[in-house]
Amino acid sequence: MFKIKANPTFPATVKIRAPGGEVQELPVVFRHKSKVDSQLFFEEAKEKNKTDTDCILELVESWEADAELSADSVNDLQQNYPNPAHDIFNCYLTELFSARLGN
Repeated sequence: MFKIKANPTFPATVKIRAPGGEVQELPVVFRHKSKVDSQLFFEEAKEKNKTDTDCILELVESWEADAELSADSVNDLQQNYPNPAHDIFNCYLTELFSARLGN
């Protein structure tokens, strides 16, 4: 039976380019937001000047990495890779829009 409401979370793999060109894959579980909620999320993040760390922690429920998901580990990630927040946000949006295109 088709479910009208989407699952509250969904898995994805974020590809993050490391210095030197190596691409690492970060398995994550994102929190699902409806179309309206996802638009409001990004608008509010911009209006309130939320940090990338705060936004990542709101979108990502868990990840498979060598450190537990926390503000400190997200900050460490951002200090060690060129632009992981961009990669995470793009992956999230791609997953949402790809899912919507399939429906």
